Amino acid sequence: MPDPDDKAPAPEAAAPSPSPQDGAEARQGEADDAEARLAAIRAILALRDSGAIKPVTREEILAWRHEGHKY
Repeated sequence: MPDPDDKAPAPEAAAPSPSPQDGAEARQGEADDAEARLAAIRAILALRDSGAIKPVTREEILAWRHEGHKY
């Protein structure tokens, strides 16, 4: 049972409410993340198209499932 001296914190002690500028910064961060993801995808596709990465067969993918297992 809680101690009777324990009281809920005052509303003033709560975290400050976000300002409109915080939303703009968050949207800018999301835009930067989206640009970084697109750049990474383009780099991977460029590697694939350049021939630096060879195609993988289904058999190789199935073999990878058990590669780390030690029986």
